[in-house]
Amino acid sequence: MSDSRRSSLAKLMATENISVEHKNIPTAYFNTKDRVLGLPIWKNASKDVYDLLVGHEVSHALYTPVNWIDGIESIDPSNFNAVKSYINVVEDARIEKLIKRKFPGLRKNMFKGYAELLERDFFGTNGRELTSYKLIDRLNLHFKVGSHVSIPFSDDEMKIVKRIESLDSFEDVISCVRDIYNGEKSDTDTHMPDDTSDTEPSDETGDPSDESSNESNSSDDTEFEDGPESESSEDIEDEETTQENYNDSNSSGDVEESETQNAFDDALDSERDTYSDDYVYASIPFVDSSPYIVDIKTVNTQITSRNLNLWDDTLSQYTLEFKKFVKDSTKTVNYLAKEFEMKKNAEQYARANTSKTGVIDTNKLHSYRFNDDVFRRVTSLPGGKNHGLLMFVDWSGSMSNDMGNTIRQTMILAMFCRKVSIPFDVYSFTSVNNQSEEVDRSIESLQPGNISISPNLRFRHYMTSDMRNKEFNETLFNMFVLSKLFESRYAYSSCFGLDQLGSTPLNEAIIVADDIYAKFQQKHRLEKVNVIFLTDGQSDGNYVVRDEDDENFRSFRLGWYSRRDETPTNYIVDPKTKKSIGVLTNSSITDALIRHFAERNNTNVIGFFISEKSLRNAIDLHINPDNTLRYEEMTNIKKQWRKEKCLVIDHRGYSKFFIIMGGKNLNADNSEFDVASDASKAKIRNAFKKHLTSKLGNKVILNSFIDVIS
Repeated sequence: MSDSRRSSLAKLMATENISVEHKNIPTAYFNTKDRVLGLPIWKNASKDVYDLLVGHEVSHALYTPVNWIDGIESIDPSNFNAVKSYINVVEDARIEKLIKRKFPGLRKNMFKGYAELLERDFFGTNGRELTSYKLIDRLNLHFKVGSHVSIPFSDDEMKIVKRIESLDSFEDVISCVRDIYNGEKSDTDTHMPDDTSDTEPSDETGDPSDESSNESNSSDDTEFEDGPESESSEDIEDEETTQENYNDSNSSGDVEESETQNAFDDALDSERDTYSDDYVYASIPFVDSSPYIVDIKTVNTQITSRNLNLWDDTLSQYTLEFKKFVKDSTKTVNYLAKEFEMKKNAEQYARANTSKTGVIDTNKLHSYRFNDDVFRRVTSLPGGKNHGLLMFVDWSGSMSNDMGNTIRQTMILAMFCRKVSIPFDVYSFTSVNNQSEEVDRSIESLQPGNISISPNLRFRHYMTSDMRNKEFNETLFNMFVLSKLFESRYAYSSCFGLDQLGSTPLNEAIIVADDIYAKFQQKHRLEKVNVIFLTDGQSDGNYVVRDEDDENFRSFRLGWYSRRDETPTNYIVDPKTKKSIGVLTNSSITDALIRHFAERNNTNVIGFFISEKSLRNAIDLHINPDNTLRYEEMTNIKKQWRKEKCLVIDHRGYSKFFIIMGGKNLNADNSEFDVASDASKAKIRNAFKKHLTSKLGNKVILNSFIDVIS
């Protein structure tokens, strides 16, 4: 089982804002301040054993009070270790009962987990008669593995068993332990009586076959859910100090520790991977997007100013081409807008609900003798979601050959959204060159444990639905000219400035986009915002800040030197959901961030990857990154690619992930309908169909977007 699945389990059971971290530590702990559950790195824990251990520790975090150690002093501070062991046994029985009550599905896992641990002799019982154990050990075995082995108890001892089964509060635990301990202390030579009897295992031993319970009702869940927590790492240190102080006192030595519990602790300690380094948990920071964004007015002013420096002939030519582009694209947009409305209405009617009104339908009244249904009916249509669109376009150097077509595809998408009244914003993302734009180092994220956000990250806001018609048309023209400049010799002269192509800080863009998303959704009061990330490669590397006191910002590079076949030791943590995802490679960091983004915001995240004709890069990054696809499967994928110039694949985190062919296949311009003058009607008809298909097929991004939101 993957560590990401394990962390999800812990989060599922905790349900109280708890993060899970695996570390090279001797025992589990719970930090009450940061709400972090620290778990040792176990070498050979199976799925069931792991679920058992995590469930046990989460239940301690939820139900065991921070000051539990005070109970030792109230019983016998002179015999610290023994009393602690007794409390541990009885408290384990209580908190495991509560966690199984709260999460009934965990019963099966704990049942199987304890069976495995018993078989592996974790309790040290192999070759020994159970009657030789003192009461506290038999109680420990009964409540942990009593479903797998019959534990002998006398009639008087069964009263204690029943008492433990009914414990609710920690105060009840201390009272029960005090009685057991004092009874043991008063007669340390007591042996098992001859009239011992085997008892049937109780429901609380974890037997999944019996879901009944003699426990109190579920109101107890509420009582403990917001209640005390377990010990933090600081509490552990205090406990060790207290133990030393107690051990310095005169110890009675009358009562010994629980043998089975000590054996279990020793066995579990031997399962720790003591040679493993601490896992790295990189937290996604909450970043104000404002310092990283060049606003749309500034962008348009800069482009307009640059356009004025173009030769008159060049600008005139671009103006003519722009008018033709808008004319042709408008026809296509209008057609697809109708298709979109039809798809949307069809979906609404498919989910329509027809019900009786209770009012007599006079048109059916004549049939009352043979028809029971003479009432009018009303059909209610569910309201469609209020959609919006955020698009982030990779403005990296490797995009240079496809920038012109990409920009024009984006323009058509904006025209469509405006036509059907979908609010939208379009941004580019890249890294800025220090020579062209001043970088503010003060905005750099240096919080320890966070993924570092470089001040070189830059968003340029190119298009928005908020503009009036005149402003929108001016923006369209500016974008069209920009697309043409990228396809001409001006690409490295006129465009080498504020619109320059830099690197691909995709991962950092995803993090900062969270704030852009929140502000956009709130501004337009949208139910659903569809987010598009368009790139042609993998993200730049990412660092996590390790030490705030290090003047050199000592950091660790995530997922860079790891191999794909290794167990993850680096994790991306969402501080909002408290979920963590293991990462091995640079690409898997992107996958994890997309998954966190989509889940946190409950949104569609659509990925577009512009690939070269050979698919080489797309195969390595997205199609077959783990090299698990068979030859036949890869052959079929390549056939589809050559035929359709587009692939739709399942991709972690993305609602839809499209791989589209770059170059001329990304061309958004409409080709002329051309046919020979002497062509037959059939040839003209087929040529027209092909022409219409190509017009629509060239709008790859638009078509894909419509399929997702309609």
